[in-house]
Amino acid sequence: MTAEDPHLGLIPRRTRYSGARFLVLALLLSAPLISKASKVPANFEPYATTEVGSGLSCVVGAVTNKGESSDERAYVYLEESASHKIRWITPIPMRPGWYQNRASHCVAAGDSIYALVQSDTNAVPVLSQTLISVARLNQASGHVETNDIVKVPDMKGAHTVFVYDGAENFRLEGESIVVTGEWATKGDAADTRTPFKASVPVATSH
Repeated sequence: MTAEDPHLGLIPRRTRYSGARFLVLALLLSAPLISKASKVPANFEPYATTEVGSGLSCVVGAVTNKGESSDERAYVYLEESASHKIRWITPIPMRPGWYQNRASHCVAAGDSIYALVQSDTNAVPVLSQTLISVARLNQASGHVETNDIVKVPDMKGAHTVFVYDGAENFRLEGESIVVTGEWATKGDAADTRTPFKASVPVATSH
């Protein structure tokens, strides 16, 4: 999924050669769905910026709804490090029924960008769990290819996961991304937090 579909200009009805009209439309539709004039959405808050090589940086964060709900929606974008020109910007879809999500960390491996997504399942804090997933995006187009939940070792029952700021908590090691943080059982009055370390394999380059 990319940020904004390019606007297709209206094709005049009085076109002499219908074949040419459909050829132009086909070419437009086959182009990557990336707006070269992409802009950062209003109310976007960056959580982290990571250099990914070739003069490019990955920026992760969330757009906050300023209405009554004040919920967040995760976004990832790729920019040129020096000029800050945006190559693409992509919202990360949220699972049906969940409340909000945000992208907090980013790394690059092969031809992919990997973003850590932290999602809250409910608007009511005492009912909500915070779960984490790793979204894999195509580095050239920004298309979201996967967004899989991270399985935290030894975790039981309803829980909330915490991954704190810092590149050390979402890093590339060999052919895996290592995620470190803490988890707590929902309803635990003592709020006991247990450290965890999880590994997520990276995709093989095409």
